[in-house]
Amino acid sequence: ANLNPGGYTSWAELTGVSVFVHDVSGVSYLSRYRLPETVVDGMVIDLFLATTNGSLILHTGAHQNDGVVRKMKYNSVGRYSDYEVALSGVNRYMACYIGETNEWLIL
Repeated sequence: ANLNPGGYTSWAELTGVSVFVHDVSGVSYLSRYRLPETVVDGMVIDLFLATTNGSLILHTGAHQNDGVVRKMKYNSVGRYSDYEVALSGVNRYMACYIGETNEWLIL
């Protein structure tokens, strides 16, 4: 189903998730999730897109560590803002948290 819960603060958070499979039936369906607030340096989430339908939109949650707002690393796959990436197509991706810079890197 299309997951369109409004602003990013309403998006479900991927808490306690190490593997996430995005599998939607509708061609234009989107799934929107926030990456976890509670993280450790080097934390990895494996992301699997199992269909060419739709896209997976991930937001950093804009959480803060010592006053630094969490962003997406500039060279993340699918990055279209400081805080979001859009992933599509059948593929495997990885989200890796970098504690030193308080950023998520999507590969």
